[in-house]
Amino acid sequence: MNDAAHSIANAEQLRLLREDLGLTDLPACGSPLGLTPVEIAGRLAHLYRNEAGRKEDASSAAERTALADHLGRHPDLRERIWDLWCAALAPAERDTAASWLDVGFTGSSPQEPPA
Repeated sequence: MNDAAHSIANAEQLRLLREDLGLTDLPACGSPLGLTPVEIAGRLAHLYRNEAGRKEDASSAAERTALADHLGRHPDLRERIWDLWCAALAPAERDTAASWLDVGFTGSSPQEPPA
């Protein structure tokens, strides 16, 4: 099992533990999708692989938009998630992944909430 797959498996185990403990109604780290930082790092790895041509299953545009907007609004959380994800990446892949996260994924700025 590669590091990214291991991180995703760990995130799934954490989700199951939260469910067993009855904590599923509590959003983790304020994420709009109720994901922990480890789970978000796993989702980013998944989305990155999809866009790099290593297709797995399709992710929803709504999920991508929610994550990108949330990370754009919370730079401290984004940095923590990058650290988690970066540890799972091959060193040669880190610069490309960082560029994708900064430009291709989160874009230039978060969306303003509707008035």
